[in-house]
Amino acid sequence: MHLRLPTLTLALCCALQVHAAEISVRIQNAPADGVLVFQVYDNANAFGDFRNPIREVRYPVEPDGSYVIRDVPAGTIAVLVYADENDNRTLDKSFIGIPREPLGLSNSYR
Repeated sequence: MHLRLPTLTLALCCALQVHAAEISVRIQNAPADGVLVFQVYDNANAFGDFRNPIREVRYPVEPDGSYVIRDVPAGTIAVLVYADENDNRTLDKSFIGIPREPLGLSNSYR
C-alpha cells in the first residue's frame, strides 16, 4: 500500500482576528490544475471535524497561488483548503476518517 502525504501548504495564520469582509490566502505547492476548495470556520470543533463551515468557496488553481475569500463574517476564524481532485464536491476520506485528498490548514492548528 502506498501512502502519500499531502503537499499543500497554507500560508495563513491560525485563529486570525478578522476585521474586514475578505481574507487573502496564498497557496504554495498546489496541484498544477483542478479545483481548490476553501472552507472558513468560526468553531474549533467544526474545524477539527471538517463540518459546517461558515463560508465555502471553490476556485480553479491559479498559477500565482493568490486567492481572496469574500463575505467573511468578522471574528476569530480558521481556514481549511483542499484540492478536490475528482471534483465530487467533498473531501474524500478513508474509512477511519483520514483525508485522501491534499489539504492545508491554518498555521498552528491544534
